[in-house]
Amino acid sequence: MCLSIKVKQESLSAEDIIQCYKKNKMLNHSNKILVVCNTIRKAQEMYDELKEADIDLNLNVFHSRFTRNDRKQLESEIKEFGKTYSDEKQGVLDSRDGIWIATSVVEVSLDIDFDYLFTELSELNALFQRMGRCNRKGKKDIDEYNCFVYCDGKDVKRGRKGFLDAVLYTQSMKALSNCDGPISEEDKLALIEKYFTTEAVSESDYLKEYNETFNKFKIGVKVSDGEQDLRNIFSQNIVPKSVYLDYKESIEGLQKNLMDVEKQIKEEKKLGKDKLILNNLWKRRLEIQEQLKGYIVSIPKYMYIKYKRHEIEIFGEIKINRFETIPVIDCHYDEKGFYPLDVEEMDEPIFTL
Repeated sequence: MCLSIKVKQESLSAEDIIQCYKKNKMLNHSNKILVVCNTIRKAQEMYDELKEADIDLNLNVFHSRFTRNDRKQLESEIKEFGKTYSDEKQGVLDSRDGIWIATSVVEVSLDIDFDYLFTELSELNALFQRMGRCNRKGKKDIDEYNCFVYCDGKDVKRGRKGFLDAVLYTQSMKALSNCDGPISEEDKLALIEKYFTTEAVSESDYLKEYNETFNKFKIGVKVSDGEQDLRNIFSQNIVPKSVYLDYKESIEGLQKNLMDVEKQIKEEKKLGKDKLILNNLWKRRLEIQEQLKGYIVSIPKYMYIKYKRHEIEIFGEIKINRFETIPVIDCHYDEKGFYPLDVEEMDEPIFTL
Protein backbone atom coordinates (compact mmCIF):
# COMPACT_ATOMS: atom_id res chain seq x y z
CA MET A 1 0.00 0.00 0.00
CA CYS A 2 1.40 3.41 -0.92
CA LEU A 3 -1.60 5.66 -0.26
CA SER A 4 -3.79 6.25 2.75
CA ILE A 5 -6.84 8.41 2.03
CA LYS A 6 -8.84 10.78 4.21
CA VAL A 7 -12.01 12.22 2.61
CA LYS A 8 -13.31 15.53 3.98
CA GLN A 9 -16.73 17.04 3.28
CA GLU A 10 -15.44 20.59 3.21
CA SER A 11 -13.44 23.07 1.15
CA LEU A 12 -9.73 22.67 0.59
CA SER A 13 -8.13 24.04 3.73
CA ALA A 14 -4.95 26.11 3.93
CA GLU A 15 -4.99 25.55 7.70
CA ASP A 16 -4.82 21.75 7.25
CA ILE A 17 -1.89 22.13 4.86
CA ILE A 18 -0.03 24.41 7.27
CA GLN A 19 -0.62 22.05 10.20
CA CYS A 20 0.77 19.14 8.18
CA TYR A 21 3.75 21.25 7.14
CA LYS A 22 4.52 22.37 10.71
CA LYS A 23 4.18 18.83 12.09
CA ASN A 24 6.64 17.44 9.57
CA LYS A 25 9.07 20.28 10.28
CA MET A 26 8.90 19.58 14.00
CA LEU A 27 9.46 15.83 13.50
CA ASN A 28 12.14 16.46 10.85
CA HIS A 29 10.22 14.36 8.34
CA SER A 30 10.38 14.63 4.57
CA ASN A 31 7.99 17.46 3.86
CA LYS A 32 7.12 17.56 0.17
CA ILE A 33 3.48 18.63 -0.10
CA LEU A 34 1.47 18.78 -3.33
CA VAL A 35 -1.79 20.75 -3.44
CA VAL A 36 -4.01 20.24 -6.51
CA CYS A 37 -6.90 22.58 -7.28
CA ASN A 38 -9.60 22.24 -9.93
CA THR A 39 -9.22 25.79 -11.23
CA ILE A 40 -6.40 28.24 -11.74
CA ARG A 41 -8.17 30.88 -9.70
CA LYS A 42 -8.44 28.50 -6.73
CA ALA A 43 -4.74 27.64 -7.04
CA GLN A 44 -3.85 31.33 -7.00
CA GLU A 45 -6.14 31.99 -4.02
CA MET A 46 -4.58 29.07 -2.14
CA TYR A 47 -1.13 30.47 -2.91
CA ASP A 48 -2.19 33.81 -1.38
CA GLU A 49 -3.59 32.10 1.73
CA LEU A 50 -0.46 30.06 2.33
CA LYS A 51 1.76 33.04 1.56
CA GLU A 52 0.02 35.00 4.32
CA ALA A 53 0.75 32.31 6.92
CA ASP A 54 3.30 33.47 9.46
CA ILE A 55 5.84 30.77 8.59
CA ASP A 56 8.80 30.52 6.27
CA LEU A 57 7.63 28.50 3.25
CA ASN A 58 9.26 27.19 0.12
CA LEU A 59 6.10 27.86 -1.87
CA ASN A 60 5.41 27.59 -5.59
CA VAL A 61 2.40 27.53 -7.91
CA PHE A 62 2.21 25.79 -11.30
CA HIS A 63 -0.56 25.92 -13.93
CA SER A 64 -1.06 26.63 -17.62
CA ARG A 65 -1.28 30.43 -17.48
CA PHE A 66 2.40 31.18 -17.36
CA THR A 67 4.48 32.21 -20.34
CA ARG A 68 5.94 29.27 -22.21
CA ASN A 69 9.39 30.17 -20.90
CA ASP A 70 8.22 30.34 -17.28
CA ARG A 71 6.14 27.20 -17.59
CA LYS A 72 9.11 25.28 -18.94
CA GLN A 73 11.20 26.50 -16.01
CA LEU A 74 8.50 25.64 -13.45
CA GLU A 75 8.04 22.18 -14.94
CA SER A 76 11.77 21.57 -14.64
CA GLU A 77 11.75 22.78 -11.02
CA ILE A 78 8.78 20.67 -9.90
CA LYS A 79 10.30 17.57 -11.51
CA GLU A 80 13.59 18.21 -9.72
CA PHE A 81 11.85 18.90 -6.40
CA GLY A 82 9.54 15.92 -6.77
CA LYS A 83 12.11 13.24 -7.57
CA THR A 84 12.00 10.08 -5.48
CA TYR A 85 15.70 9.65 -4.76
CA SER A 86 18.53 12.03 -3.98
CA ASP A 87 20.87 9.11 -4.74
CA GLU A 88 19.10 6.40 -6.74
CA LYS A 89 22.08 4.04 -6.82
CA GLN A 90 22.28 4.04 -3.03
CA GLY A 91 18.49 4.04 -2.65
CA VAL A 92 18.55 7.29 -0.63
CA LEU A 93 15.12 8.93 -0.66
CA ASP A 94 14.96 12.63 -1.49
CA SER A 95 13.77 14.49 1.62
CA ARG A 96 12.94 18.12 1.06
CA ASP A 97 10.81 20.84 2.48
CA GLY A 98 8.26 22.73 0.40
CA ILE A 99 4.75 23.14 -0.97
CA TRP A 100 3.74 23.12 -4.64
CA ILE A 101 0.23 24.24 -5.61
CA ALA A 102 -0.92 23.06 -9.02
CA THR A 103 -3.88 22.26 -11.24
CA SER A 104 -4.55 19.29 -13.49
CA VAL A 105 -1.28 20.00 -15.36
CA VAL A 106 0.33 17.56 -12.90
CA GLU A 107 -2.05 14.69 -13.72
CA VAL A 108 -0.17 13.51 -16.80
CA SER A 109 3.38 13.36 -18.12
CA LEU A 110 5.07 14.54 -14.91
CA ASP A 111 7.12 11.97 -13.03
CA ILE A 112 6.93 13.54 -9.57
CA ASP A 113 6.82 11.92 -6.15
CA PHE A 114 5.50 13.93 -3.18
CA ASP A 115 5.00 12.86 0.42
CA TYR A 116 1.53 14.35 0.90
CA LEU A 117 -1.34 15.27 -1.40
CA PHE A 118 -4.11 17.75 -0.63
CA THR A 119 -6.63 17.87 -3.47
CA GLU A 120 -10.11 19.00 -4.40
CA LEU A 121 -12.37 16.22 -5.60
CA SER A 122 -12.25 15.66 -9.35
CA GLU A 123 -13.83 12.98 -11.54
CA LEU A 124 -12.56 9.68 -10.19
CA ASN A 125 -10.19 8.75 -13.03
CA ALA A 126 -8.56 12.20 -12.89
CA LEU A 127 -8.43 12.01 -9.09
CA PHE A 128 -6.53 8.74 -9.23
CA GLN A 129 -4.09 10.36 -11.67
CA ARG A 130 -3.47 13.05 -9.05
CA MET A 131 -3.00 10.42 -6.38
CA GLY A 132 -0.30 8.88 -8.56
CA ARG A 133 1.87 11.92 -7.76
CA CYS A 134 1.98 11.00 -4.05
CA ASN A 135 4.34 8.22 -2.95
CA ARG A 136 4.51 7.40 -6.68
CA LYS A 137 7.11 4.67 -6.42
CA GLY A 138 5.65 3.23 -3.20
CA LYS A 139 9.04 3.48 -1.49
CA LYS A 140 7.94 5.65 1.44
CA ASP A 141 6.59 4.15 4.63
CA ILE A 142 3.09 5.31 5.58
CA ASP A 143 1.66 4.97 9.07
CA GLU A 144 -0.85 7.83 8.71
CA TYR A 145 -2.97 9.56 6.07
CA ASN A 146 -0.94 10.98 3.23
CA CYS A 147 -3.74 11.86 0.78
CA PHE A 148 -6.56 14.28 1.67
CA VAL A 149 -9.54 14.72 -0.66
CA TYR A 150 -11.84 17.71 -0.15
CA CYS A 151 -15.45 17.51 -1.37
CA ASP A 152 -17.55 20.65 -0.99
CA GLY A 153 -19.54 20.45 -4.23
CA LYS A 154 -18.75 24.02 -5.30
CA ASP A 155 -17.18 22.88 -8.57
CA VAL A 156 -20.26 20.99 -9.73
CA LYS A 157 -21.43 22.07 -13.18
CA ARG A 158 -24.61 24.12 -13.24
CA GLY A 159 -25.53 25.26 -16.71
CA ARG A 160 -22.35 26.48 -18.43
CA LYS A 161 -20.60 27.33 -15.18
CA GLY A 162 -18.72 25.02 -12.87
CA PHE A 163 -16.02 22.47 -13.42
CA LEU A 164 -17.43 19.00 -12.78
CA ASP A 165 -20.48 17.34 -14.25
CA ALA A 166 -23.02 16.81 -11.43
CA VAL A 167 -23.51 13.11 -12.22
CA LEU A 168 -19.78 12.38 -12.45
CA TYR A 169 -19.22 14.31 -9.22
CA THR A 170 -21.97 12.35 -7.42
CA GLN A 171 -20.60 9.03 -8.63
CA SER A 172 -17.11 10.03 -7.50
CA MET A 173 -18.50 10.97 -4.09
CA LYS A 174 -20.27 7.61 -3.80
CA ALA A 175 -17.10 5.79 -4.76
CA LEU A 176 -15.13 7.54 -2.02
CA SER A 177 -17.85 7.33 0.65
CA ASN A 178 -16.37 4.21 2.26
CA CYS A 179 -12.72 5.06 1.65
CA ASP A 180 -10.76 5.74 4.80
CA GLY A 181 -7.20 4.57 5.00
CA PRO A 182 -5.00 2.52 2.65
CA ILE A 183 -6.11 2.03 -0.96
CA SER A 184 -4.49 -0.24 -3.54
CA GLU A 185 -4.44 -0.15 -7.34
CA GLU A 186 -6.89 -3.05 -7.30
CA ASP A 187 -9.21 -1.04 -5.04
CA LYS A 188 -9.09 1.92 -7.47
CA LEU A 189 -9.95 -0.26 -10.45
CA ALA A 190 -12.83 -1.88 -8.56
CA LEU A 191 -14.28 1.55 -7.68
CA ILE A 192 -14.16 2.72 -11.31
CA GLU A 193 -15.79 -0.49 -12.56
CA LYS A 194 -18.53 -0.26 -9.95
CA TYR A 195 -19.43 3.43 -10.05
CA PHE A 196 -18.63 4.42 -13.64
CA THR A 197 -20.64 1.97 -15.69
CA THR A 198 -22.39 3.28 -18.81
CA GLU A 199 -25.70 2.99 -16.99
CA ALA A 200 -24.46 4.92 -13.96
CA VAL A 201 -23.32 7.93 -16.01
CA SER A 202 -25.98 7.78 -18.74
CA GLU A 203 -27.72 10.92 -17.42
CA SER A 204 -24.57 12.99 -17.19
CA ASP A 205 -24.35 16.18 -19.25
CA TYR A 206 -20.94 15.04 -20.39
CA LEU A 207 -22.25 11.83 -21.98
CA LYS A 208 -25.31 13.56 -23.43
CA GLU A 209 -23.19 16.26 -25.06
CA TYR A 210 -20.76 13.68 -26.35
CA ASN A 211 -23.54 11.58 -27.90
CA GLU A 212 -25.24 14.62 -29.43
CA THR A 213 -22.01 15.83 -31.04
CA PHE A 214 -21.08 12.32 -32.19
CA ASN A 215 -24.48 11.78 -33.81
CA LYS A 216 -24.27 15.11 -35.65
CA PHE A 217 -20.96 14.19 -37.21
CA LYS A 218 -22.12 10.62 -37.85
CA ILE A 219 -25.04 11.72 -40.05
CA GLY A 220 -23.02 14.50 -41.65
CA VAL A 221 -24.78 17.49 -40.11
CA LYS A 222 -22.71 20.66 -40.40
CA VAL A 223 -22.14 22.18 -36.98
CA SER A 224 -22.30 25.96 -37.12
CA ASP A 225 -19.96 28.21 -35.17
CA GLY A 226 -22.74 29.05 -32.75
CA GLU A 227 -23.43 25.39 -32.01
CA GLN A 228 -19.91 24.16 -31.44
CA ASP A 229 -19.85 22.60 -27.99
CA LEU A 230 -16.09 23.06 -27.76
CA ARG A 231 -16.32 26.85 -27.91
CA ASN A 232 -15.59 27.17 -24.19
CA ILE A 233 -12.05 25.82 -24.52
CA PHE A 234 -10.96 28.02 -27.42
CA SER A 235 -7.98 30.07 -26.35
CA GLN A 236 -6.21 33.31 -27.22
CA ASN A 237 -2.47 33.82 -27.06
CA ILE A 238 -1.39 37.06 -25.40
CA VAL A 239 1.77 38.64 -24.02
CA PRO A 240 1.36 40.32 -20.62
CA LYS A 241 2.40 43.97 -20.67
CA SER A 242 4.77 43.51 -17.73
CA VAL A 243 6.50 40.63 -19.53
CA TYR A 244 6.83 42.74 -22.67
CA LEU A 245 8.36 45.63 -20.71
CA ASP A 246 10.73 43.34 -18.78
CA TYR A 247 12.01 41.72 -21.97
CA LYS A 248 11.43 44.57 -24.40
CA GLU A 249 15.01 44.69 -25.64
CA SER A 250 15.10 40.93 -26.31
CA ILE A 251 11.67 40.91 -27.97
CA GLU A 252 12.46 43.87 -30.21
CA GLY A 253 15.80 42.30 -31.09
CA LEU A 254 14.07 39.06 -32.09
CA GLN A 255 11.50 40.96 -34.16
CA LYS A 256 14.27 42.80 -36.00
CA ASN A 257 16.10 39.53 -36.65
CA LEU A 258 12.85 38.03 -37.94
CA MET A 259 12.33 40.92 -40.35
CA ASP A 260 15.92 40.56 -41.59
CA VAL A 261 15.47 36.83 -42.17
CA GLU A 262 12.17 37.41 -44.00
CA LYS A 263 13.92 39.92 -46.24
CA GLN A 264 16.73 37.46 -46.98
CA ILE A 265 14.20 34.73 -47.81
CA LYS A 266 12.49 36.98 -50.34
CA GLU A 267 15.82 37.85 -51.93
CA GLU A 268 16.90 34.21 -52.16
CA LYS A 269 13.54 33.23 -53.67
CA LYS A 270 14.05 35.83 -56.40
CA LEU A 271 17.51 34.45 -57.15
CA GLY A 272 16.18 30.90 -56.97
CA LYS A 273 19.62 29.32 -56.95
CA ASP A 274 20.58 27.81 -53.59
CA LYS A 275 18.03 25.62 -51.79
CA LEU A 276 20.46 24.96 -48.94
CA ILE A 277 20.59 28.66 -48.10
CA LEU A 278 16.80 28.85 -48.21
CA ASN A 279 16.42 25.81 -45.96
CA ASN A 280 18.82 27.35 -43.43
CA LEU A 281 16.88 30.63 -43.53
CA TRP A 282 13.55 28.86 -43.01
CA LYS A 283 15.07 26.98 -40.10
CA ARG A 284 16.38 30.22 -38.62
CA ARG A 285 12.94 31.85 -39.05
CA LEU A 286 11.28 29.02 -37.11
CA GLU A 287 13.87 29.31 -34.34
CA ILE A 288 13.21 33.05 -33.93
CA GLN A 289 9.44 32.52 -33.99
CA GLU A 290 9.71 29.88 -31.26
CA GLN A 291 11.82 32.24 -29.16
CA LEU A 292 9.15 34.94 -29.51
CA LYS A 293 6.46 32.45 -28.53
CA GLY A 294 8.34 31.89 -25.27
CA TYR A 295 6.76 35.13 -23.99
CA ILE A 296 3.20 33.98 -24.78
CA VAL A 297 0.47 33.08 -22.29
CA SER A 298 -2.61 31.21 -23.49
CA ILE A 299 -5.85 32.46 -21.91
CA PRO A 300 -9.51 31.52 -22.53
CA LYS A 301 -10.97 33.19 -25.59
CA TYR A 302 -13.99 34.48 -23.65
CA MET A 303 -11.66 36.24 -21.23
CA TYR A 304 -9.87 38.06 -24.04
CA ILE A 305 -13.23 39.05 -25.55
CA LYS A 306 -14.22 40.56 -22.20
CA TYR A 307 -10.97 42.51 -22.19
CA LYS A 308 -11.84 43.99 -25.57
CA ARG A 309 -15.47 44.66 -24.62
CA HIS A 310 -14.46 46.47 -21.46
CA GLU A 311 -11.79 48.37 -23.39
CA ILE A 312 -9.03 47.33 -21.03
CA GLU A 313 -5.76 48.54 -22.51
CA ILE A 314 -4.34 46.63 -25.46
CA PHE A 315 -0.75 47.77 -25.22
CA GLY A 316 0.58 46.70 -28.60
CA GLU A 317 1.26 43.54 -30.57
CA ILE A 318 4.01 41.16 -31.57
CA LYS A 319 4.02 39.79 -35.11
CA ILE A 320 5.03 36.13 -35.31
CA ASN A 321 4.23 35.67 -38.99
CA ARG A 322 1.79 37.02 -41.55
CA PHE A 323 -1.01 34.87 -40.09
CA GLU A 324 -0.31 35.33 -36.38
CA THR A 325 -0.07 38.55 -34.40
CA ILE A 326 -0.02 38.37 -30.59
CA PRO A 327 -1.64 41.24 -28.63
CA VAL A 328 0.21 42.69 -25.65
CA ILE A 329 -2.38 43.36 -22.93
CA ASP A 330 -2.35 45.06 -19.56
CA CYS A 331 -2.98 42.40 -16.93
CA HIS A 332 -1.54 40.96 -13.74
CA TYR A 333 1.46 38.68 -14.21
CA ASP A 334 3.70 37.65 -11.34
CA GLU A 335 4.77 34.54 -9.43
CA LYS A 336 1.11 33.38 -9.59
CA GLY A 337 1.10 33.61 -13.39
CA PHE A 338 -1.51 35.48 -15.41
CA TYR A 339 -4.72 36.77 -13.87
CA PRO A 340 -7.03 39.49 -15.22
CA LEU A 341 -7.15 43.05 -13.96
CA ASP A 342 -10.83 42.67 -13.14
CA VAL A 343 -10.85 39.23 -11.55
CA GLU A 344 -14.43 39.65 -10.29
CA GLU A 345 -15.82 39.63 -13.82
CA MET A 346 -13.73 36.83 -15.23
CA ASP A 347 -15.38 33.51 -14.32
CA GLU A 348 -13.29 30.38 -14.66
CA PRO A 349 -13.95 28.26 -17.76
CA ILE A 350 -15.39 24.78 -17.35
CA PHE A 351 -12.14 23.23 -18.53
CA THR A 352 -8.92 24.52 -17.06
CA LEU A 353 -5.35 23.37 -16.51
